[in-house]
Amino acid sequence: MSIYIKINGDIVELGGTVINEAMIKDGFFEYNGIVPEIDYKTQRLVYEDGTLKVIDKETTNEKIEKITLRQTKLILNQMGLLPQVESYISSIEDEQLRATAKIEWEYANDVERTNPLITTLQTGLNLSDEQVDTMFEQASKL
Repeated sequence: MSIYIKINGDIVELGGTVINEAMIKDGFFEYNGIVPEIDYKTQRLVYEDGTLKVIDKETTNEKIEKITLRQTKLILNQMGLLPQVESYISSIEDEQLRATAKIEWEYANDVERTNPLITTLQTGLNLSDEQVDTMFEQASKL
């Protein structure tokens, strides 16, 4: 559920997006307290104990668990890893596993962090968990 507040005449979703009043779908209340300075790109508002507080988006520790195949390929291309991934998939010796990997790579709508193909590619490309998590986070913004 989204929560919206009215701050200085603007309707703001607690996540930080200024919206048109007609777009409100869920809870709404008017806040007359002190509004903290906020950078909506890196921070978000939370309402706790009757006040608005600013927290960094990174400190929410929300890991991205799923991205689109398009986002996956774009981030790998940006990192210069796309040719290596395609080469790795083509070099899988087991015919059944290679065919499965190719189908996943070519036709999946989404790529989940826990997908066995991601684990296999992570090992094959010698990437750490942190590197893959960062890739998912960056890809989610594309």
